[in-house]
Amino acid sequence: MISIEPAGLPHAEVLAALHGAAFADAARAWTASDFAELLATPGAQAWIASTAAGGADPVGFLLARLAGGECEIISLGTAPGHRRSGVAGRLLGRAVSLAADAGAPLFLEVGADNLAALALYRSSRFTEVGRRPGYYERGGGRVDALVLRLECGG
Repeated sequence: MISIEPAGLPHAEVLAALHGAAFADAARAWTASDFAELLATPGAQAWIASTAAGGADPVGFLLARLAGGECEIISLGTAPGHRRSGVAGRLLGRAVSLAADAGAPLFLEVGADNLAALALYRSSRFTEVGRRPGYYERGGGRVDALVLRLECGG
């Protein structure tokens, strides 16, 4: 059973550890300070997915921000051992609800090489609205970022 709980500043270390596990190929891991700074921005909300009640055994996270009539997923990640188990979809549902409640479109960026994430987003009716060439640095070079949008209301 997966539980989804709101996360805040006290969870910055857990969020950083989850980010590091989920994005081991990233050029730079996000630190607890990075997460604390993002969580302190107006409109920021985060959730942690866990396999046990009370946040024990965290396996995924989502950080989103609602601002200026738009909602953006800043980062969404799942621990490698829990991928393709519905964790990301459950977390994504929280961001969709946040955007829908605000009558705002939901945006995100995803690496063009992240086929599993693209399958999730496309099955959730996201559409590509832009591309940032060479946006992500990977161990083997640079990868385009696709900008995706979901109309959630308004």
